[in-house]
Amino acid sequence: MEKKTDLRVIKTEKAIKKAFLELMREEGFSNVTVKKIIERAEINRGTFYIHYADKYDLLNKMEDELLSSLIEITKAAPNDAFKASRISWEEIKSFFSLFVNYVYDNGELFTLLQSDKGDPAFAVKFNEMSRTVWEREHFIQRLSIPQNYALAALISMTNSLITEWVKSGFRETKNEFMQIVFRIVKGIPINIFDKYDSNA
Repeated sequence: MEKKTDLRVIKTEKAIKKAFLELMREEGFSNVTVKKIIERAEINRGTFYIHYADKYDLLNKMEDELLSSLIEITKAAPNDAFKASRISWEEIKSFFSLFVNYVYDNGELFTLLQSDKGDPAFAVKFNEMSRTVWEREHFIQRLSIPQNYALAALISMTNSLITEWVKSGFRETKNEFMQIVFRIVKGIPINIFDKYDSNA
C-alpha cells in the first residue's frame, strides 16, 4: 500500500511540474496561477496544496532541486583539485566539465528559468550555489588575494559565461563551450593562487 501511495505522489508531482513548466513557457511565470496549473495537470486544488503552498513554493522547490543536484554532481570532481601542493589545471578542467555537462543536460530548464518568462531571482540563486561549491572545495586557504574578491571574480566570470551560453540556446557544443571557458579562465589561477601548475 505504501509503495502504491509513493508512486501516486510521484506521479502527481510530475504532473504538477509538467503543467507548471508548460504554462511558464507559454505565458511566463507572472501570469501562471494555481488555477491554471491544476486545470492543466488535471488535479483538484486540494491535491495541489498537499504538495505546495503556492506557485512560488513550487518554483523555489524546483530551483532548489535543480541546484542541489548540481552541487552533488560536482562532488565527483577530483578532491585534490584545490588541495594538492600544486594545483593541477587538468583537475580544474574536470571540475568545470562536470558543471558544464550538468547545465547542458538540463538546458531546457536552465533556459526557461533565465528567460524573461522565468525567475529574475534565479541568477542570484545560481551565484549562491556556485559560491557554495567553490567554498566546499577547500581552496580558500590557497588564495593569494582576499577571498571575497577572488570568489567574486571566479563566480562572476564563470556564471556569466554559462548564462550567455544558455541564452544563446547552446549555440556551441559542450566541448566547444568548454574550450572557450578554458581559454578565458586558464590564466586566472596564476594570479590568485599561491601555487599553480599551469603545465599539469
